[in-house]
Amino acid sequence: MKRNTVCTTIFVLLVVMLPLDFFLIFKVAPTERIMGIVQRIFYIHVSLAISAYLAFTAVFVASILFLLRRNLFWDSVAWRC
Repeated sequence: MKRNTVCTTIFVLLVVMLPLDFFLIFKVAPTERIMGIVQRIFYIHVSLAISAYLAFTAVFVASILFLLRRNLFWDSVAWRC
């Protein structure tokens, strides 16, 4: 699969899933009894934090492998993440 196809697919999924996510958070999920509506911020922030940590880890591992093996494949993997 070409890189443009992968990027386009990810972008289309983002455009579709983000409004759906906000709808589910603010219309479908019940309001927590003690914290109220403030608790809903966790639905977005926790998933974004996990995604950021996973992306950082993938780039870190690919960069270390590039430095150890001098293989341009790992450099391209780190660059595309």
